[in-house]
Amino acid sequence: MGYTTRLFVFFVIILLASSAFGQVRTDGIVVDAQTQKPIAGVAIHVDGGETCISDSLGKFYFSVSGKTAVTLFFAHIAYKPQVFANVKTGGTLPVFSLTSRTYDLTEITIAGVVPERKGTNLGLSSIDIKQAIPVLGEANVVLTLQQKAGVAHAHEINPGLFVRGLSSSQNKVFLNGAPIFNSNHTLGIFPSINAKALSKVELLNDDVHPKYGDFLSACLIMEGNSQVADSSELMLGIGGLTSHVYSRAPTVKGKMSYMVAARRSYFDLVANYYNRKYGNESGSNRLPDYRLYDINGSIVIQPTKEDKIVVTGYYSDDKLKQERFGVVDLVWGNTMATLSWEKKLTDAFTIKLSVDDCHYNTTMKLLKVERNQVVNRIGRHHFNLDGVYRVGKDLQFDAGVFAAHMQTAISNNSREFNGNESVLDSMAGGYRNWGGYAAINVWPWRHLQLKGGLRMENYDQSQFYFSPRIFVQSPVTSALTVFAAFSHRQQFDHLYEPMGINLPIDMVIPSRGKIKPQKSHYYSAGVKVRMGDQAQVTASAYYSKLRNQVDFVNPEPLYQGFYYTVGRGTSRGAELSVSYQGNWLGVEASYSFSESLRQFAQINQGRWFHPPFDVTHKVDLLANLQLSRRLRLQVAQFLQSGTRITIPTSIYVTSGGDLVPVFTTRYNLQLPLAHRLDVALHYSVVRSYGSFSCSVGVYNAYNQANPYFIYFDPVPLDNKQRAFVTKKRSMLPMVPFIMIEFLL
Repeated sequence: MGYTTRLFVFFVIILLASSAFGQVRTDGIVVDAQTQKPIAGVAIHVDGGETCISDSLGKFYFSVSGKTAVTLFFAHIAYKPQVFANVKTGGTLPVFSLTSRTYDLTEITIAGVVPERKGTNLGLSSIDIKQAIPVLGEANVVLTLQQKAGVAHAHEINPGLFVRGLSSSQNKVFLNGAPIFNSNHTLGIFPSINAKALSKVELLNDDVHPKYGDFLSACLIMEGNSQVADSSELMLGIGGLTSHVYSRAPTVKGKMSYMVAARRSYFDLVANYYNRKYGNESGSNRLPDYRLYDINGSIVIQPTKEDKIVVTGYYSDDKLKQERFGVVDLVWGNTMATLSWEKKLTDAFTIKLSVDDCHYNTTMKLLKVERNQVVNRIGRHHFNLDGVYRVGKDLQFDAGVFAAHMQTAISNNSREFNGNESVLDSMAGGYRNWGGYAAINVWPWRHLQLKGGLRMENYDQSQFYFSPRIFVQSPVTSALTVFAAFSHRQQFDHLYEPMGINLPIDMVIPSRGKIKPQKSHYYSAGVKVRMGDQAQVTASAYYSKLRNQVDFVNPEPLYQGFYYTVGRGTSRGAELSVSYQGNWLGVEASYSFSESLRQFAQINQGRWFHPPFDVTHKVDLLANLQLSRRLRLQVAQFLQSGTRITIPTSIYVTSGGDLVPVFTTRYNLQLPLAHRLDVALHYSVVRSYGSFSCSVGVYNAYNQANPYFIYFDPVPLDNKQRAFVTKKRSMLPMVPFIMIEFLL
């Protein structure tokens, strides 16, 4: 190397070194303004410099040279863009707080001061919902919860939450305090509640406040935004299967705002065009005619700092008509309105009054052996008054009173083959439910939390029912928490699922006469272990003893009559989940074991059996990979034991050529393992005036044909006889999807 070359290299090294030594590193943290939790994935742009991304702990850093102060621009798809001017460089910066853009996460809660850890209760914030994999382009609360430990995956046309070995009909679903009688559109892929209208979702199973009752399994609590908006927002979403619009804005600054979210599907438009062009007269090649739409709205009024009034409304409407495997013509929908008023009397004492009115209607016409029709109408009016009194930061009392009136009407013209009327051909009536509850939440010392409650209620003027509950947990160390729970639960209605596939024709039957309220004793215990700041392991076990369970005597009640029988059951299981959240990779894996048993004197000769919703083994794997500042890859894979169905043990042909199935045992076939892979890519661009995002992906990426039901197809033989071949029917194959959203 010549002298000139060595001199040039020397000057380059000196120049680079001086530049490097001139760089000043600055560190900071970004958190949610309301929850004070760190925010990952925030883009921080330094004027005249680089752009950095916050990690899972909300930490970020940047380096600049020659500047003692800079302007920082913070951007995130879920938060309002914010500019901080004259930020001094060097060392550690103060904490930066961002305000949620689309949703405020703070809600009016009864236990807002006392520290909360809720066993294996599952909670989803609006950010969690938005960042979940958008199956078929829509954020889905139900499918997101099904990816958690203890919640079984339902088939595509069998929506609902099957929690810890119990039926979805043994849950209670609340929207802004009012019950929703069917929380899914058909196929289960789209919940009937638009996720854009939600700010918080909780699935309660261990630690359940006594204000929630009338369930055996779990409570799904969905709450909309109850804060006055301080700025206007408009979101438009256009997808291949549905489109939606969301708007939230102040009407009186600081005092009043509104929110509206609406959605509609295109299924019926595509099906009608296809059927007109390709459908034949027999209907065997005709697509189902299906459409859905729903509307959520709210008005928040805050005349003073001590008063808040929230009015919410909800409406959903579905229609399904299909002509394959029998003609089904089905319509259903929900209507709900709520009014709540919260008054802060003192810093320690708050009261809240709420009233709601909700209705559910469904009508199904079915043609198989003969034409049948089922009509179910439900109406509920509810009043609730509760108060919260806080003593310091470690003690809280709350109590309340409630009254409800429910009216049900059921009619159907199904008959048993011999012409006799079935028990539930016609049922109508109403019942009253009133009572009160009290609860205490106390930390007697640093390493122990006690939560106890008692719910006392009178049902249909018959007798008083008492439901005690207790939850105990101990943060032994900063990394280890143990917990245990016990509750006595009662459910005063029985939701019959007449087709066994949980279509929205579940009939709500109040407990009367020989139909007693369902009861259970529930026990659970578990442990949580934090492994540093990025990983956590949770293990738990549970056991439920059930009484007054109800099932149908006939395998096909729609065609053979709604004869019921009463029995008992048990449910037990264990769960393990592991989660890791790094700077660019988030992973959650879980395993669930469950065994659910039932016994009825008139089913399977009184022997114990596994009900159709029993899923023994379940494995879930979720991965969220941040490929770049704007691009995120999401993967969801599950594998679980097959569910159980009832198939005929033999089939004979009548002289008229009709096929008559013969059933000797119920739930006598377990379907094969079910599994599915969903993949999505999410691209987003955030600007000061708004944002753009696009989600593309594949539902059922490797086209797995999970069997939904089994049927028998007659195959002619050479000797003019017929053999019956068992075949399976699957619902959704591999389906690509796209959703484009604009937020202004």
